Amino acid sequence: SMGTLFAFALVCAGVLVLQERDKIQPRRPGFRVPHIAGTLIIPLLLAAYMIMSFPHERAEWSEATAKGESVLSYLYHKIPMLIFLVLFIAVTYFTVRRRWSLIPVLGILTNMYLMSELSTINWIRFLIWCGIGLAIYFLYSRRNSKLNTSPAS
Repeated sequence: SMGTLFAFALVCAGVLVLQERDKIQPRRPGFRVPHIAGTLIIPLLLAAYMIMSFPHERAEWSEATAKGESVLSYLYHKIPMLIFLVLFIAVTYFTVRRRWSLIPVLGILTNMYLMSELSTINWIRFLIWCGIGLAIYFLYSRRNSKLNTSPAS
């Protein structure tokens, strides 16, 4: 499921890339996405997320320290959520700065949030499988590339 969520997030990011290219080369046929600027909604969502998650995180921290759990052990389980928070802040910055469309940004944030709720071991497995998949892809393409062969004379 993590691969599917990542694929959906990539599709949403691809829509943002196509919209950026459409600003440079307008009137390209076949690509139309309704543009609703997320410049106000996404920062409000970030603020709401921070306000709502702070009491929960503080209670979890208090519970972990009461049990005698080490700081590193606690942070190990929070790595995916911290990555999501950094991504959320970066996406908010670029949404305001570049006036990104709301729909693909919400798609990216939703999928990345769902991925952040999975455990760290799932992330490690996902990264290993991505590495294996990329290695196979590049090794296969290096040998079977039509650009790599010389033209028949």
